[in-house]
Amino acid sequence: MVALNTTKLSANRKVELPEAVCQRLGLKNGTELLVFERDEGLVLVKKSDHEAAMARFNELLGKFRAHAKRVGMKRSDITRAIKEVRAENRRKAK
Repeated sequence: MVALNTTKLSANRKVELPEAVCQRLGLKNGTELLVFERDEGLVLVKKSDHEAAMARFNELLGKFRAHAKRVGMKRSDITRAIKEVRAENRRKAK
């Protein structure tokens, strides 16, 4: 089942999930969630579902590697891009 729900990020970066979603997915206080950042947003996955999530992550990683090879990216390009994103994130966090 796919349902559209909205929530807000609090001042201390916490997100409250709708009760109906938690009930359907069996989420309880303390349930660990994996957070995947994607171009279009975030994906939350129950940690107990990590094998499926890792399979999807590896699939996406394979696609990225194939694309990087097609466009001639080098490891140094990726390393530089990661450093730039991390530096930008540190600036935003201040």
